[in-house]
Formats: sequence, structure tokens, C-alpha cells
Amino acid sequence: SYYNNTGQFEKRGDAVTRAYRHSDRLSEVERHLTAAAYFGYGPEADDAKSLAAYQAALAIDSLNGIALNNAANLLGFTPDQETARKYYLRTAAQPDATPIAFQNAVQMTAFLGRHSEADSLHREFVRRFPTNAVALTQSITTAIQRREFDRAEELLREVMPRIANSRTVMTDAIGATADL
Repeated sequence: SYYNNTGQFEKRGDAVTRAYRHSDRLSEVERHLTAAAYFGYGPEADDAKSLAAYQAALAIDSLNGIALNNAANLLGFTPDQETARKYYLRTAAQPDATPIAFQNAVQMTAFLGRHSEADSLHREFVRRFPTNAVALTQSITTAIQRREFDRAEELLREVMPRIANSRTVMTDAIGATADL
């Protein structure tokens, strides 16, 4: 959310609390997504309740990208990382998938050691978003996860001119390779 991305956490909590109070006006899927946000970011933070709400939304709409991605984000911090990977893959497989869907799918797949699958996802990420700075740097992250540090450093040098306009991505890429 805007408030989350700009560090305005008090406003974020107020906004999600207001939305939760008025969730009776929403569709069933929207109510579940609102409850998930409330339990994820509101004053009664509870990851289990947030995940349950995302899964309730998925029971109604199994391809809901918000529910898939955010449930996967929560599952990624649990022993059920395989389900997180499957949710990320379902999100990335949709025709209107966003770059973040691909980024998350590639990262989790590589983290779980499925390197050829991560490579395939990364190629599709770059094909669909050829100018996206994260798509261009994702191979650096996967090289690091494989412990291919020389390759990661080489990839960083290759992509730096192409990501120079994205200070955040450039900083992340440099930070990821700082200790190589």
C-alpha cells in the first residue's frame, strides 16, 4: 500500500482499520482481502488470521493475484515454503502478472534449489518485462543463491549501465554483491 511503501505506518493502520469496519459493503472476496490486510497491518496483527483470510479469498477465487502473492509472502516465512512457491507460480502464470509476481516466483524457486525452473521463470520475466530493472538483476540474486559469486559479480557489471536510472534496484544489486 502507499502508506506502507512510504513508511506512514500509523496512517496505514488507520486506513486498514476504517476499511475493515466498513467491510460489510464489500464483495465476499474483497471482505476476505480486507480482513487479511487488517490482520496483517492493523492494530490486531496476527499472521495466522491474515493467512486464513487470504486462503478464504482463494477458496472463492483461486487465481486472485493479491491473495496468492500475499499468502505466499506469509508462507515463505514458515516451513510450508513449497506452497508459497506454488502460489507465486500461479500468480506469475496469469496473463496480467506483474513484475513483482515474477520476482517473488524466481526468488522462492531459486531459494528452494530448483535452479533450472528459476532460470526458466527468469527468462520469461525478462521476455515479458525487458526493461524492468528487477528483471535484469534477478539473475544476480539466483547466482548468489547458487554460490556462483564470480558469475554474480560478472552479471552485476553487465547490467549496471542498464539499471543506472533505478537507484533503488542499483543499490539493491550492489548491496547483494557487496561481500563477494
